[in-house]
Amino acid sequence: MLLVTTATQVINSDEDEDGLDEEDIVQPPESSSRRKKKASEKVKSADKENLEKAEQALLKAKKRLENVKKAQGKQTQAKKHCNQVSSGSEEPDEPESEDEDEDNILFSSSTKPLRPMVIPQTQTPELRRIDLRKEIPTSQVSRRAFLNMPSATLSSAGLTPSHATATPFALDEDHSEPPSDLHNQPGPTSFLHNKRPRSLSSTDTETPPHLKKSKPQLLKVALRPGLVLTKPPTLTDFSDATVQALLLRAIREYEVLICSKGAFPSLAIRVQWAQTCWVNAQNDADKDEEKSAPRYDFTDRMLRLVKARGSRIRGDLLEPVRAQVMACYGFREGGKARDVRNNAKKAASLVEANSFHYKDPKTQTGYCQSPIIDCVLATTWFKDLTSPGIVFKHYFDPISLDTLALMFTLVRSCIDEWSTGKHIPTAFSEKAVLDNHKVFRADLDEWHTLNVAVTTNKRKKMFNRACKNAGVVDVNAAKPQLTGEAKERARKELEGHTGETDSEDEGEDGEDEDD
Repeated sequence: MLLVTTATQVINSDEDEDGLDEEDIVQPPESSSRRKKKASEKVKSADKENLEKAEQALLKAKKRLENVKKAQGKQTQAKKHCNQVSSGSEEPDEPESEDEDEDNILFSSSTKPLRPMVIPQTQTPELRRIDLRKEIPTSQVSRRAFLNMPSATLSSAGLTPSHATATPFALDEDHSEPPSDLHNQPGPTSFLHNKRPRSLSSTDTETPPHLKKSKPQLLKVALRPGLVLTKPPTLTDFSDATVQALLLRAIREYEVLICSKGAFPSLAIRVQWAQTCWVNAQNDADKDEEKSAPRYDFTDRMLRLVKARGSRIRGDLLEPVRAQVMACYGFREGGKARDVRNNAKKAASLVEANSFHYKDPKTQTGYCQSPIIDCVLATTWFKDLTSPGIVFKHYFDPISLDTLALMFTLVRSCIDEWSTGKHIPTAFSEKAVLDNHKVFRADLDEWHTLNVAVTTNKRKKMFNRACKNAGVVDVNAAKPQLTGEAKERARKELEGHTGETDSEDEGEDGEDEDD
């Protein structure tokens, strides 16, 4: 409204300026000097410029005024239309005078609220009740037919079947489509033909006990007070002793997976293995306790702690393998020139054509039967009854091809340390040894495919020898001994006895004394 008022004042002021008579304008005297004439010309030029500016401002104000009028007209028409709809009468629109619109624009200080629009209600169609007992032959399909549906299959992503249920990524959902003649089948499926199904009873809604799945509530893991989160994670970062024990168990299994399922897994597989090991650790804790143990959440810091053990376990294996390489192949330390020459020559011959893979490196016979294999197994995973190879024996029975490939890679790295004749220790980094590891793994695959049964039996013997070196007396399960003659003797002893009186045993003892 202020804009319109200003524009009106500008119009009035321009009209007053245009209505001035020539007499009202002060004319300079004819007898004025030349200097005064120049000043009057400047004034005229300034007035002319001011007049042009005022005209431009006037045009702009007129355009704005027209826009405001149009907007006011549209608002008035919409208001009348709403009134007509609400009153139910449709009267022809009457033309409005421009004066009224102008007055409303210039002097209106508020707007009136519009009336709420009335939405006509449509009538809902009548619903027809159908007797489904006559149309749906429920006797043909049992109400408990869903119990015979196949359940989802579980796969342990390359792990042992004993931990298949603990793998969070092993559930394969069945998305099979229904048969094409589903709509033509009688029974409960007939409700697909726009028919109202019967109401479910309490027995229908109950879930069978073997299909009920309870989701355990995960507890939050508390961190040690004053912990600096920027430092690498350790076991002591967590204040709960139970969480530390579970993490230690998950770390040990993760290290075994690195040694038996893949020495250099991808990031996605490492995350999957870490989560699987955490679930397995909690499942084993449930087996040890009478009641179900509490479930803890697996945080990002815990995930980082478990994943970091991959590179660490590979580095920890390097030291015992280094000692076995030196002892088995006869490398000598010292500064003697003869020893240096022999060491360099021996290292070159072992590396050539991967001769250290064979039982006889010179003739290259006895592939994957080198004595270094049993030596490395005995000093790494099968040192005693608490070693990973015994605790997690299902990962090593038989010795996997991945374990053999990791051993060959470690041995090759230790042999290369003697390539100059002198022992120069090097780090076992993934970037430096990955190419050799891929070649060794491919060679082992080719060897295994030559005769799967024989190679599998050889790897089983490797596992049995390693267990024997660790102190396991009998790898296989105990066999029953009460068979044959021993069983017949026991049967004869029981004849004529009831086992209810003590005199039978006393009589036998007395007979022995008399004899």
